[in-house]
Amino acid sequence: MITGDLIGKSTMWGSESSDERGRLLEEFIESNGAVVINTGQPTYQHYSGTQSHLDVAIVSSDLAARANWTVLNTTMGSDHNPTLVKIDELGDPHINDYRPHSCNMTRADWSHRNLRALFATVSK
Repeated sequence: MITGDLIGKSTMWGSESSDERGRLLEEFIESNGAVVINTGQPTYQHYSGTQSHLDVAIVSSDLAARANWTVLNTTMGSDHNPTLVKIDELGDPHINDYRPHSCNMTRADWSHRNLRALFATVSK
């Protein structure tokens, strides 16, 4: 799961249009078979009163049916509304051998061009 203010706009998570960073994220999501679980609700409140969809929650396709994304109705003093992601840990009640997923970060392909481009633009 990847979640946070990824500083990109995309129609995938509710923005009216996609910017360059959003398109990079879209390509990453599609090429990895991931799923955006945002509901289209804005998460950023500009001081002028306008709202944007900057925060995004991305999950693997096997988690998507069990994931729920919510925007809380408070800013808690920030310009972003907190978001909450819940994963139904029990999964399908008909499957008895549920095992938590894990990731071996030492085997990640950090040279993948989409990741390099994404982190290069986010870190600017």
